[in-house]
Amino acid sequence: MTAALAARQVAGGTPQTLAASLGGFAGTPRRQDSAQVQEPQPPSGSSGAGSRGRPRYHLSFRGAVGAEWVKLRTVRFTWINTIIQVVVGPGTAALLALVALRAVQDGYAAGPGSYDTWSGAVLANQGPALVGTVTALVLGVLMVTSEYSSGSIKVSLSADPRRGQVFGAKVVGIVGVVAAIGVASVAFSLVVVKLVLGSGLIPAELNAEAIKAMIGVVIYLIAVALIGLGMGFALRSSAGAVTLGLGLFFVLDLALQIGASASRVIEIIQELLPVNAGMLLWGGPSASQGAVITGYGSGLGILAAWVVLALGSGYLVLRSRDA
Repeated sequence: MTAALAARQVAGGTPQTLAASLGGFAGTPRRQDSAQVQEPQPPSGSSGAGSRGRPRYHLSFRGAVGAEWVKLRTVRFTWINTIIQVVVGPGTAALLALVALRAVQDGYAAGPGSYDTWSGAVLANQGPALVGTVTALVLGVLMVTSEYSSGSIKVSLSADPRRGQVFGAKVVGIVGVVAAIGVASVAFSLVVVKLVLGSGLIPAELNAEAIKAMIGVVIYLIAVALIGLGMGFALRSSAGAVTLGLGLFFVLDLALQIGASASRVIEIIQELLPVNAGMLLWGGPSASQGAVITGYGSGLGILAAWVVLALGSGYLVLRSRDA
């Protein structure tokens, strides 16, 4: 009787009665328990993702530099570049020293009295500087363009969206690697040249002028690598950037050299090229003889201007274009 009566009340009752009888299964919301666990909210002022959509994790600049070092250390070309610079550079210097020594011995060049004590060091610098112009340029270019060609630049920018930090980390990374390679190359080259010039006809003393010129080689190689880095960012093409760089350092210099004797303006333009500015650093006092632009400081200033121009162009392209 009781069950039948309840069934009649439900069947003939109002919707509210039906909902109450079904215990809320008719769709009426139940009252939430006051002890229900609330969803945690990020604390105010935290570094979590907020209204601005900033990532919760930021790669530090030190971490970004470390990542670039790992890339350089694990790329095969870095080691090939190092071997070429440390072996071919001193080897070229040794050949130049042999030619100079034979010229003095055979009477085709002036004797020891015309050579200063830094002459042997200048011969030692020529090999690393000439070979390093190519190796440092290519290393700087490939540090950037290899990532664009493989698409890994998108991974780098995803891990660190701050493009200025990515750019700065690459600059620091290439400077450290090229400086280490340059120091090793110059030191080894000086040892080899001193062995070649053992007769003393061309002195190779390690005095203040020689040390200054050797430091100039390292500075020049760093500048070349940074110019290549900037070209890589600006062009994003290995072939295009390397071609442009070799044209700037070699082809344009040879082209202007043809007309330099006929025009003072062309001569000044030629001396403003980075390769000739570098000679003011590593070429010793003789590099300034007969030149319009002279002095170690002038060479530093011209190279700095080229580096700023290349890096500035590359950074603008990195900031304005998608990867």
